[in-house]
Amino acid sequence: MTVHTGPRGKYFTEVIRKSAVRATIRTVGATITGTVHVHPDERTLDMLNALDGFLAVTDAQVDDGQQPFEAAFLAVSSAHIVWVKPDDEGVSGHDRRD
Repeated sequence: MTVHTGPRGKYFTEVIRKSAVRATIRTVGATITGTVHVHPDERTLDMLNALDGFLAVTDAQVDDGQQPFEAAFLAVSSAHIVWVKPDDEGVSGHDRRD
């Protein structure tokens, strides 16, 4: 990653581009539908295998079987993820097998 220092000592880094992928995530206690973000040259599986702690989910809808709720941002512990199903990876530029 390239880091630039401004005249006042502030650090600037390059923008990291990612593709938004709608997905359904099953955890130990809930089902989450939302958007995960992957690098354009990665599959969703590659992103999941590289997780270190938490999966960031935006525009999340959580159904825990008792009181469903929505959240603009949700950090999901990777230790609690049972499975992830991308809703349609073809939309984000990834290969889709029919």
